[in-house]
Amino acid sequence: MSNQLQLSAKRQRDLMDEKETLERSLKNVNEAIEDLSKELLTGMDAAGVESIRYPFGILTKSEILSVKQEDPEAAITWLKRRRLGMIVKQTVNARTLTSTMKEMLQQGKPFPSVEESGMVLFTKQLARVKRRPT
Repeated sequence: MSNQLQLSAKRQRDLMDEKETLERSLKNVNEAIEDLSKELLTGMDAAGVESIRYPFGILTKSEILSVKQEDPEAAITWLKRRRLGMIVKQTVNARTLTSTMKEMLQQGKPFPSVEESGMVLFTKQLARVKRRPT
């Protein structure tokens, strides 16, 4: 076997080790961001504010909405009954489904039960600093 193969194999192993280290580090950073987001939400709620301008950016409250299909067949049937079949393809486009469900909720329409629609609603509030353009 050539020395080049050994060197390439070693380089790949080193890169895989580095990737694992970076993934662990990223996981820790994401957990710290999540903890700070909760702390910021609590502080913003206590202060009764939705956004705060700082020299480094604007802190805002936002909400992430996602919809998971527990029963895709029931979800497609429910959407078609409500004339929302146009967002149904071979599979339901998750982003389109989420935005459609968000619009329904904003219009005061109730989210259907999982038994009726085959879908479960998840919401998550976040507080994030939006970076100023440099």
